[in-house]
Formats: sequence, structure tokens, C-alpha cells
Amino acid sequence: MTPDIKIRTLRGAGIKTYIPSIVKVRNEVLKEYPYLRVGHAEEDTQYFKQLSQSKDSIAVLIFDGSKIIGVSTGMPLDEQQVHLQKPFLEKDLKPSDYYYFGVCTLLKPYRGRGIAHHFFDLREEHAKHLKRFNKICLSSVIRPKNSPKKPKEYISLDSFWKKRGYVERQDLICHLTWREVEEKAPSPKPLVFWVKEI
Repeated sequence: MTPDIKIRTLRGAGIKTYIPSIVKVRNEVLKEYPYLRVGHAEEDTQYFKQLSQSKDSIAVLIFDGSKIIGVSTGMPLDEQQVHLQKPFLEKDLKPSDYYYFGVCTLLKPYRGRGIAHHFFDLREEHAKHLKRFNKICLSSVIRPKNSPKKPKEYISLDSFWKKRGYVERQDLICHLTWREVEEKAPSPKPLVFWVKEI
């Protein structure tokens, strides 16, 4: 990383000041494949306000100078949306055992510099420090391997997660609703969970 690139870790209420910038960067990245998500500023702002109200939440922010160019978050699964907890409850797994990692979002010009490892290192360290979670989990949207929407330059993160010890759990699938690029109305999208033992 260049000297201008700085990493800042925020916890709980400390996240609140940066919510508008977090929403902006996140929405810009999530417009890309595989999410293809059309952002909803009001809804997303509310989500991050909820995140900032959790004493155990974390946000890892990447700055280029004074500009935020990347963000990743974490929060106990039992404080997340009911839709994310549902597949665990259906399998008689306790959400309180899991710490949930939100999507890592980094603007295109800054990818390939090892920043994603910092996202994971700092959040994993935080989850372990809390000493009340047995596992870490994250979710990824499911797309057909031959999806016509997939750009040629797209690189799946599956191998990255596997190398860091995360295991894909095809038995843990949830559905979240958002409006996709070219969709007229929101529709449910399937997401599969990846789990790592602490």
C-alpha cells in the first residue's frame, strides 16, 4: 500500500460519524457483479445506524488521504436482520455463537493490493477479542456459474475465503430482497453462508 492509504478501525458509536461516506462507497461497489444492487440511501443509512448502536460492532475503513475508498463491517449475528438468522435457527444453531461479517467493499482502483487481508485480519481479531463467539460467518449472493451477467474480468472470492479457513455451508441459505440493476421492483436473492471456527 502507498503512504497515502490509511486504515482506521471504529467500534460501536464511533461508526456513526462516517455513515454517509460508508453508504456511498458501499452502494458504488455493490452495483457491480455479483450483487448488482441498486442502493437505497435511506434504508442503508438506517442499517448502519443500527450497526453503530451495537457495542460489539466494528467498521474497518480504508482512506486515501481524507477520502474513504473501502469499508468492511462486523456485528454479532443475533443483532442482525431476522432473515440472516433464520437459516441458523432452522438448523437449531444458536445465532449468539456467531459473529457476522458484512460485505467487504473496496473501490476498483485500489484492488489487488492486499487490503482485503487487512479487512479480515482486523475483524477476526476483534471477534476473537470479544471472547463470546465460537464461529465467524459471512454470506455471498448465489449466481449461476454461467450467468450472462458475469463480466469477463470478474474473479470469485471463493478461493480467498477458503484459504482463510472459511467453509461454504450449502445447508445455510437465506434470502434478502433488493432491487437489482435493470429490475423494476425488488426481488429476493439467495445468499449462502461461509463459516469459520474461532
